[in-house]
Amino acid sequence: MGLERLFLLTAAAQEGGGELPLPVMVIIAMLCLMLPYLIRVKTGKSITEWLSFTAARDWIWSKIPFLQTDEEKAAAREKAKSKNAVSVSKQYGQKERSQAASSSAAASTQAQQVLSKKPEKAATNGMMQFVSDMLTFTRRRKLFVILPGNFMHDGKTAELTMLVITRARAVGVLCYASIGEVHCRKDGGAWTEVRDGKTTSLGPLCTKAKEQTAILRAALNAKGLEQVPYETALVFTSPSVVLSGEKPEYAFKAADFFKSLETERDLQGGPLVPKEIGGICNQLRPQKGKRK
Repeated sequence: MGLERLFLLTAAAQEGGGELPLPVMVIIAMLCLMLPYLIRVKTGKSITEWLSFTAARDWIWSKIPFLQTDEEKAAAREKAKSKNAVSVSKQYGQKERSQAASSSAAASTQAQQVLSKKPEKAATNGMMQFVSDMLTFTRRRKLFVILPGNFMHDGKTAELTMLVITRARAVGVLCYASIGEVHCRKDGGAWTEVRDGKTTSLGPLCTKAKEQTAILRAALNAKGLEQVPYETALVFTSPSVVLSGEKPEYAFKAADFFKSLETERDLQGGPLVPKEIGGICNQLRPQKGKRK
């Protein structure tokens, strides 16, 4: 039943002096109760707002385009565009935040990978820095260095990192890239490195140094270089390494090893000519095309 018929029934009842039938009164009551909800759904305004002339006019005009002026139509189009722009902006913002979150997660994962590799990278950098510093040190002081220090004699091969020849001696160097705490031993036992609570064996380094010394000493003698003093040094190249325990006199951190080569005899007062001794020592290196 439409509102118009309800109004006619009400007017007729009033004119006749009678009361409205109960069913009609119930329907009118239900419509009155639902009216605020229907107005809110249809117009987006409260009943108080909608009952004002301006609000009612705006809603009617928005539903009947031919009643609108050109300015009102243009304003309506701009309003629709603004709503679409806000909607697109929200969608883009959500997408951007999602991409940012993904990028952040990827960056976090990459950072974790870098951090997990940092100790190994520091160890490698320490070794490379030591080699670079040694090349500079020997060139400036007119000493001689052979890299790598592989020398053959009597079926045996010395596997040194390098051989340094000063004006007073030849020093074979065994480099280690340890970055934790190294526990040294003077006997034939294994040296160990402790890093992040984990202990790793480095092997019997004193025994290895003695083996290298035996091979090089015999090789130098075979080349007529008996007058050249020789020794093997254990050098730990990382600046952060700590040497503890029974450290032998031939075990060094990198900085200390350079200091040991800066004596007056090594740099100036010794009888050796580093370049000449180095040329002879090069003959002991494995030749290409020949089997060891």
